[in-house]
Amino acid sequence: MPDTIECPPKPRDLLSPGNYSRIARISGLSVPFVSRVLRGERNPSPTTAAKIASAAGVGRLALDQWLEELAEQRRAAS
Repeated sequence: MPDTIECPPKPRDLLSPGNYSRIARISGLSVPFVSRVLRGERNPSPTTAAKIASAAGVGRLALDQWLEELAEQRRAAS
């Protein structure tokens, strides 16, 4: 039995800029588009959001929560 238990990566880590090119390659989307979506600058269609979530290895709900957090941050900053 292992001494430590590894926690799965958090969506914040999986959706970080260092993973944009990997997410784009797996999802079949362009890096600039994935970057804009994950920075909250573009709103993806449900199909595109599902592709990004799957490619990032996060659930659709986690992606939606991430995008909502970004939208709240943008509203607070304006």
